Formats: sequence, structure tokens, C-alpha cells
Amino acid sequence: MGKTCNESHQAGRLAASSNSERWAEFVASHPSDVEGVGDPNANSIKLPQPGCTAENDEPIAALVFEVENVLCDGTTWRRWLLHSLAQLGLYTHYGPFFRIWDQDFLPEAQRGREPFVEVFRRFLQSAGLSRGAVDELIAAGMCQWQKLQQEARPFPCVRSTLANLQQSGIRLAVLTDTPETKLELCQKLVRLGLSELLPEVTTSRDLQAVKPEGSC
Repeated sequence: MGKTCNESHQAGRLAASSNSERWAEFVASHPSDVEGVGDPNANSIKLPQPGCTAENDEPIAALVFEVENVLCDGTTWRRWLLHSLAQLGLYTHYGPFFRIWDQDFLPEAQRGREPFVEVFRRFLQSAGLSRGAVDELIAAGMCQWQKLQQEARPFPCVRSTLANLQQSGIRLAVLTDTPETKLELCQKLVRLGLSELLPEVTTSRDLQAVKPEGSC
């Protein structure tokens, strides 16, 4: 019989040893300025009010949106992961941890070149986790991912703001960096109650490129 999410997480916690020093070495091997990177508000934008104009005074004809941290919270799974890593003895901070993930690992899955699970596995192994701990954390992580996807809700006032923009004649679309397929993303927009307001969807997997690469 397969393990439950809780059993998988508990096994990983028991199998792992302290990884704080290994993580420090891992961060040191990826030097860069981490200040402000990984901030869950980094992709946030201020929606224009209907009737606003562009810098050249021409009416705004269209708006393109990222999904995570613009339309809904994209940090819930990441915060769960940090908490789980701390239970395994690997203590880190949101910014430096996810800066390395977002720049050096995740884009391969977002371009569709490698399955998300395999990219995630390489990342955890590079951070110094044992094979057993990696396997257990991936099992628990995928369970948690599915659960949080079903529970996702749009930020307050997003739906009403999009509806007002659409009613004012502004064309709305999604262009997002994601490891999800276009079908999975469209299903997510349905769950968020935003699919009718955002009928045009393009993903990084469609383009095989992530922002701000030339193909985007």
C-alpha cells in the first residue's frame, strides 16, 4: 500500500540529518545579490483604472497578466516547503532559497524541457539532502501541491477589477511562466472563477521560453 502524504513527510523527517551547513555551502556556490529577490510581491502590478491612457496618450487597448502573485497567491506551496525543510534540519530564508530555484532550476520545467519533478529532485539533491529525504519530500510535496491548487482563490477585488476593465473595452490575456501545461492552467483559471475574464492564455511552455527571453 502506498504511503499517505503525512506518512511520506514523517519518513523524510526521520531519515534526514542536519543540512544547515550543506545549505550554506550551496548558497555560497551560487553567489549573487539576493536582496529583494524571491519577494512574493515582486511580480505584483498596479491595475490601471478604466479610462487610463498609456504614456503616448493613446487609450490602453490590452493588458497581459502573470497569474501567481498577481491574480492569486503563489507563495503557499513555497512557504510549506520552507517549513518542511526546517523540520529536516535545513534552515534558510525565502529570498535566497527561491532565487536559486527560480533562476537556476525552475526555468527548465517552465520551458517544458524537463519534468517539474525531476527539476525539483535535482535542486533538492544540490542542496545536500539525502536521496531518501529527497524522495520523501517530493512525495509529500506533490500531495501538498495538488491540495493547494484545489484551495487556491483569487486575491480580493481581482475578479471585480478584471470585470470592470473588460467592460471598459480593454482586452485581457494571460502570459505566464509556469511548469503547468496550458490545459492545467486553464483549469486553474476556471477554479479561480477567472476563465471568462481571461479567455486568451499563453504559457512559457507554449513558447519554450521564459520572460524576458526574446521569444516572449
